[in-house]
Amino acid sequence: MRKLQNLIEAFADQSMNGHKRSTRKVYVRFLHDFDLFQHNQGGSENDWQHLQEEGVVLAWLRHQGTHVGKKSLGLRLRVLRDFFEYLKNRDLITCNVIDQLHRRYPLKGWRGLAEAGRGANPVAALNRLRPRERFNGPWGKQMLEFILLKRRLGARYEFEERTLADLDRYLADADLSFEQGVPSSFIDRWLLSQTGNNEYTLHTKRRVSERFFEHMRSLNLIQENPVRSSRPLPRRTLRPYIFSKEQIREILQKARSMPDIPFFPHRGATYEMAFATLYCLGLRISELCRLRLSDIDFENGLLSIRPSKFYKSRLVAPGPKYLEKMKHFMEVRPLLYHMTREETPLFQSYYGKSMRRSCLGRVFRNLAREMGLIAKPGQRGPCLHSFRHAFAVHRLLRWYRGGEDVQAKLPLLSAFLGHVNITSTQVYLDMIPELLEEVHLRFQAHCENHFFHSRRTPS
Repeated sequence: MRKLQNLIEAFADQSMNGHKRSTRKVYVRFLHDFDLFQHNQGGSENDWQHLQEEGVVLAWLRHQGTHVGKKSLGLRLRVLRDFFEYLKNRDLITCNVIDQLHRRYPLKGWRGLAEAGRGANPVAALNRLRPRERFNGPWGKQMLEFILLKRRLGARYEFEERTLADLDRYLADADLSFEQGVPSSFIDRWLLSQTGNNEYTLHTKRRVSERFFEHMRSLNLIQENPVRSSRPLPRRTLRPYIFSKEQIREILQKARSMPDIPFFPHRGATYEMAFATLYCLGLRISELCRLRLSDIDFENGLLSIRPSKFYKSRLVAPGPKYLEKMKHFMEVRPLLYHMTREETPLFQSYYGKSMRRSCLGRVFRNLAREMGLIAKPGQRGPCLHSFRHAFAVHRLLRWYRGGEDVQAKLPLLSAFLGHVNITSTQVYLDMIPELLEEVHLRFQAHCENHFFHSRRTPS
């Protein structure tokens, strides 16, 4: 298919400019190999419908799997997916069949698809990659109604939905019927099964389930709340991890030096700017991932934060150094698929979508491990949210050292962080040695002034 070969070259010229010449050559060879394979399968130069058949892609996966490992095959699948998207955007095909396969069988990602295609029975292997349907258990209907009620009251209830879905699956696997109710012992076992969660997450999940069953009790569907009679979880008050400014600089430097990888040119610059944004603006991770190009106003020096927790939106004014850094980032930022619309994500992943929390977290954990960042006793480990803690504490420290009226400034910090009230902001004001020292010096100065002033006052 000479026409398809010409399109492959055009696709490479347009979409692979950010890659090294050797990498681009390898990717183009992948596409030419697929072109030859599908032509031998009966493809016609004027019949593009052949590229929209799942059978052709699965047959190609099986053919490639005989001599290519699943990691390499997953990479080839992503290259082919991008090429199909290129054809779709030019109305040469009506659907991207690889994208459809990826959405329908999302478990294990691209490697899962590659592994399934290499197997002797790809259909059965693909079915194992289907996500389990939610809320099909004994309490599924009531949980969906409860989630809908909370969202009508203004809550996002995303983490809570995942928690209740997991609980419903657990109860379904235990063969508990609705009429049997939920013994408290099953709540204990469910929480014990959450081996990958830390103490804070377990307490949050327990609280979510308690609120659901309390609502069920108010509807007279159960007599007692099984969570309240379950075994209480051990509770420790852990202080958040606060980065020092030196640690912040090292994190940004290490992020900047990260090498580019296939489909992710300027990878280091992207992660450096993302981490700098979390620290300099004190954003939540979800707020960072939702940033769009239209949210930046360089002319007025403002950044628009879209509705997040409590459905609150706000405008923040970054400092001049941050804006200068952002302008430089915009110059080197990879424009995947030449997407420059207003709704284009500011921090893009491989395929032009918003960068995911999981990607940010994985990269940060690798950097923290490389730096040897370890929590002290009674302290939570370093995480992405630690940037937000550090922003709040460092700002407070600067105010103390500058002789500012900190109590008068707290509402400003609360508004900048997007909190409903000052009480929410106090969570971030964890005491560090430098902050305690500044508070001590100010208190000492106040006492001395008051003491000497009292001695000079005539009786």
